[in-house]
Amino acid sequence: MVAIGGVDSSGGAGLFTDSLAIRSGGFHCAPVPVLNTVQSGLVFKGIIEIESAVFLEQLKLIFESQNVAAIKTGALGGSNTVNALVEFIEKLLIKIPVIADPVLGSSTGGELANENAVASIKNRLFPLCEVVTPNISEASVLCGFDVFDLKTMEFAGRRILAMGAKNVLVKGGHLNIGARQRDIFDVLVTESGDSHILKGRVVDISEIRGTGCALASLIAANRALGFTVLKSVEMAREKLADAMENSYSAGDGPGILGF
Repeated sequence: MVAIGGVDSSGGAGLFTDSLAIRSGGFHCAPVPVLNTVQSGLVFKGIIEIESAVFLEQLKLIFESQNVAAIKTGALGGSNTVNALVEFIEKLLIKIPVIADPVLGSSTGGELANENAVASIKNRLFPLCEVVTPNISEASVLCGFDVFDLKTMEFAGRRILAMGAKNVLVKGGHLNIGARQRDIFDVLVTESGDSHILKGRVVDISEIRGTGCALASLIAANRALGFTVLKSVEMAREKLADAMENSYSAGDGPGILGF
């Protein structure tokens, strides 16, 4: 599998997490960076984008030498990167699932996609994607309205479907809408028009980074194994909960997923 995204210098998210999640799902991961971040688990100082020609050459060599079963995308930076990636995927001779985690910002507060990039993601990348996995903040930006409960999560999912994505998982995180006010809910809207409200297992951890990266990577691995989209999401959510329960500290800041 190929994971395309950013390098988190703290090791808590991005391609490092993608690689661990994909390997736990039974696949080798070829991580292709399109940007490097300058950050810790607490502070974000900036990004350094990699030239499109460089990451495209990496992709070309990987596809020439490896059996790629799926593509997972994360933080993509500017519109030039998004457009170059789209053109590469469109030219592929084999059809493989593309799972996009539309990372627009770092949990440490940095911007990872500008306005032009967001437009390219919506208009060009999403129509190539089998599953798109925005959190409620990303869904709000992508859809142009506040996403804050199950109803608006489903509405956002359907709006992103209309952008061309085949299936959309809107991640709720801790919305404080469960009976215990701690339940976790995600909403999956599928290309058939069905909507699934998925209740998550509560993990009593204060803060962990990289959960969105890991979830999309696990979904991609499950789809590469041939599971349905719904089953892939359900299995990924359960494995992510296990990794959260096994998280560890690497110093100050949020916990690190334990795959």
